[in-house]
Amino acid sequence: MIKIIKYSDKNFNTNLKKIINLKRLQSSTIELKVKKILDDIKKNKDEALFKYAKKFDNIKDPSNNLKVKPNEIKKAINLCSTDSIKALKLAANRIEKFQKKQMPKNTFYKENEGMNIVLSNFSISNGSSDVGGGVYIQSAATPIFNRVIWIRNEAPQGWGGAVFITNPNTNPTFNNCTFQENKAPNSDYGGGGVYINLGATPIFNHVIWVRNVAPGGGGGVYISDINTNPTFNNCTFQGNEAPN
Repeated sequence: MIKIIKYSDKNFNTNLKKIINLKRLQSSTIELKVKKILDDIKKNKDEALFKYAKKFDNIKDPSNNLKVKPNEIKKAINLCSTDSIKALKLAANRIEKFQKKQMPKNTFYKENEGMNIVLSNFSISNGSSDVGGGVYIQSAATPIFNRVIWIRNEAPQGWGGAVFITNPNTNPTFNNCTFQENKAPNSDYGGGGVYINLGATPIFNHVIWVRNVAPGGGGGVYISDINTNPTFNNCTFQGNEAPN
C-alpha cells in the first residue's frame, strides 16, 4: 500500500526525511548484496554464475542453456522489423556513450584556506591516502557537502578512511551525506568513516554511516583532542566496526 504524506500535514518535514533516509539505507543494503554476488562470481567464475542463474533466472541447466545460441540470435533478428533494428542499434550506441562518461576518474582538488565552497550531488569512491582517503580538510576551511557519498575509500595509516578534518575553526558542513564501507586499517589510529581532531568543529546533518571499519577505534567516527567539538543532527550509524 502506498503511503501518502501531504505538505499540509503538521509533521510533513519529519515524515519526508524518514522516508528519504530509509530509502538511502535500503539502497546501501541492496548494493552490498549485489557486491557479494559479483565478488563471488569473480572468485568462483562459472560455478558461481551457474548457481545464481538457477536461483534468480530459474535456468535448470545453466552450463548448456545460459549462453544465447547463434541460431536463437538470428531467429530473434528475423522477428524484428528494419525500423526496430535501427532503433535498437541507436539506443545501444547512445547507452554506451553515456555510460562511458559515467566511468569514475581520479580527481585531485586543493582548496585555499578561508574559502567557502559548496559541493553537491556526487560520489567519491575507491580513494586512498594515508590521511583522509577521500577528502582532507584543514586550516579553517569551511566547505559544504550536499548529498555526497563516500564509498570504499581507505586510509592505510588509519587517519580517516573517507574524510580527515583537523585544526581550530575548520568547520565543514555535511548535509544528507553517506559514508559507506570506508576503512582505516591501522590498529593504532581510527575513524573508518571520519577522523576529527585538533579543535575542528564539523557539522553533520542527516548523515548516514554504514559498514565503515577501523581496527584502532571509531568505526564510523573517531573524535580526538580537547576542544574538538563536532555536531550531529539526526544522523544514523549502522553496522560500523571498531574491534579494538
